[in-house]
Amino acid sequence: MIIAFDLTVPETFAGVTNWLQSIFKHKSEEIPKVLCGNKCDLVAVADNAVNSEEAKKMASEYKMKYFETSAFTGENVEAMIHSTIEEAYITKIKPIIEQEKKGIVQAEPI
Repeated sequence: MIIAFDLTVPETFAGVTNWLQSIFKHKSEEIPKVLCGNKCDLVAVADNAVNSEEAKKMASEYKMKYFETSAFTGENVEAMIHSTIEEAYITKIKPIIEQEKKGIVQAEPI
């Protein structure tokens, strides 16, 4: 799961905790997730950009990787998506495949 906020609008970052709490009401906190601060290409010209250290701290508290991306330039987008897919594979899909190989369980659709 990708939790994205706008680096140039601090109010969107302030909402991340509420979004996560809402998600955790329906899904395990162990769900693969990353925190993504988007519009890193505009941080230098933003009047009140989100502090990177605060975002990294929040990501760490919720056991997420943190990426600063730009949908406009493509900066870090591929790395963020690759990391998200890799985490989902390692934590959710690979264990099922390994159990199937041992004949322990039959996989259900994800």
